[in-house]
This record gives sequence, structure tokens and C-alpha cells, in this order.
Amino acid sequence: MITLARLDRAPMIVAQEITTQLAEDVEIRISEIWGCGQELHEAAKYDGTLYSVVSRDEDRWNCQKVPYRWFYAQRREPSLFAPTNIRLLAITGIITCDNGFLVGQRANNVEQDKGLWELLPAGGIDEQAINPDGSIDPVTGLWSEWEEETGCPASYIGSKPKILAFVENHEDHVIDLVLLAHCTQPFEVILEQFENTSSGEYTKISCLTQKQILEESIGHFADVTKLIASELLNL
Repeated sequence: MITLARLDRAPMIVAQEITTQLAEDVEIRISEIWGCGQELHEAAKYDGTLYSVVSRDEDRWNCQKVPYRWFYAQRREPSLFAPTNIRLLAITGIITCDNGFLVGQRANNVEQDKGLWELLPAGGIDEQAINPDGSIDPVTGLWSEWEEETGCPASYIGSKPKILAFVENHEDHVIDLVLLAHCTQPFEVILEQFENTSSGEYTKISCLTQKQILEESIGHFADVTKLIASELLNL
């Protein structure tokens, strides 16, 4: 099940050091899954730091650091959610461009939603979004994903992105903050940058209307994008 909740204001998001303690047998199982993944999946070669939502209310979200390998293992063995309890904090951008919204087709060698189209940028919050005071800045996270996935500089975004809502995937245990921003450059400029300097997470990008996304006019779309399109893209 995937749900969407609108936000009247942006909450304070606070990061803390890891507090979850795993039993030895759970650590061993995670290491086994991670080791197999390193041999089979490019996405499992780097064990970075992500953030998991521990608690939240209207004004404050508390998150803790978690190793990527924990989340990787949890996705492959859902029973590991009980000990790890990871609810991954991520972002999805609604980037207006020309007369539509920017979308990309996921590559076939990525960890999630292989081959599907989705709003972009999108991805997990990492340490680049952490402020000196320990708070998490989703806008910095959005800019980081934007530059990595499109090859375009943050200066192409005309004004500060606005947090509109969050989407929670209750099966995958991912919570996406949804941010709205406008790209000042025409799609042709973005496409040229993408083709020359993108990270390879996406094979194609396009600029589509809400109707085209909902009709899946160019291919299948990720469920999160379809929900956002139905609820938020009539801007």
C-alpha cells in the first residue's frame, strides 16, 4: 500500500547517530545477503549512510543513521524489517519544465524500479543533506540528486523548492518527501546535459504532462509517481 499526505508546512527533520542494536544472528544474515549482492549487483558495491525515520509529528521528524547494507538486506528479506525497522527517508522532485514535468526511465541495473519511468530527481537522503547543527535539509538532498541524475547544475532551479507532501510505501518501507521546483532552462538544454554527464541511473528522460503520465503514454511508471501525478500534478 502507498499513501500520500499533504504537508501544510515543512517539518524540522533531525538526524541522530544509530541507536538500533542488532542481534548477532541478524548481523550475520545481513552480511550474507550483502556479500551475495556485492557479487551480483552494482548497487551493492558501496555501503553508504542513509537515514531512517524513527518518529514523526507535524512539526518534527526524528531520523537515525543506518548503513545502506541494512536497507539492502531488508528489501531482499522482508522479515528483517522487524529487527532493523528501517523506514528510509527519501525525496522525489516535481520539476516543472516547459509545459510539463521532468521524468526519467530507470536503468535495468539499478536497485529499485528497474526499467520504470518516474518523476526525477529521486533518491535516498544521505550525508550531503546534513547541516552542521544535525538537521536534515531536503532541499540540499534534492539538489544533490538533481545534479547527479541529470548532470545539470542546481542554478537551473529558479527558486527554492517547496515541500508539498510525503508519500509512504508501506511495503518497501520508504517515505518520500515530495518537493516542487521549476527549471528555468528549456528541456533541450536539460537533455543535452543529461546525455553528456548524467550518472547512468536513468537511460532516458522526457518532459510530460499530467495526462501523459497517468496514461503511461511512453511506458510503465512507478507506483509512487502515478500516485503523485493523480494527487499533486494539477498545479
